[in-house]
Amino acid sequence: MPSKMQCKLCLQSDYPHQYYKVHKPDVSEPYVCPHLNKQSIIIDSETGARKSPFTTRFTLKFSDVRTVKDLFEKGLETSRFQPCLGRRFSQDEPYIWLKYIEVDDKIQVFGSALTKVAGHIPWDDNCVGIYGRNSPEWFITQHACAAYGFPIVPIYATLGDEAMRHILELTGLRVIICDSGEEAFHILEGFSSSINLVIVVNDGPKVAEAKVRFSSKVKIYLFEEFLVSVSA
Repeated sequence: MPSKMQCKLCLQSDYPHQYYKVHKPDVSEPYVCPHLNKQSIIIDSETGARKSPFTTRFTLKFSDVRTVKDLFEKGLETSRFQPCLGRRFSQDEPYIWLKYIEVDDKIQVFGSALTKVAGHIPWDDNCVGIYGRNSPEWFITQHACAAYGFPIVPIYATLGDEAMRHILELTGLRVIICDSGEEAFHILEGFSSSINLVIVVNDGPKVAEAKVRFSSKVKIYLFEEFLVSVSA
């Protein structure tokens, strides 16, 4: 590999070798350094929009699908009354499904409610955190944010408290979706942050406790409660 395509840290590891071994890119493609500022290419300096450097390797199957919002709307167009999101609470239970049209309703309501609470402010100050495992609510939040212009910030406990603290400070999150009351407690009790709205997916004793304990500084809703209360 030409040395001009390597950075100092890359030369200290076998990452480039492994990368080429796995991905086998064309020689015309730029090597992607593992550092954050080299993992994407700016396509619009005014808005800061970026793209993957690998997009030249793929072709669009649908010319009208160019964003995450377009992607869901294409699925809605072709599969409106078909199953979209399913969940089960144990391996012995059947999946409970939401149809595309039902998911679309929730996306619209959630996005509208979020806009009502957070308002229209510059993107950099309007991030929404998602702290928890993959779930239908995770998906709905992601697509509502894509449709209504809220950048999402995934947060994982496996990152460790120091990394979580850095993310909260860097993004200035004001809204976060948590999987459980325990996670809401961890965020509100363990870190100083700008968060003023917490939406919890799964109910439990800790949710009620958090509502009482942190009521002076944040609003806490269950996911379905948020859809009904704020959008009303």
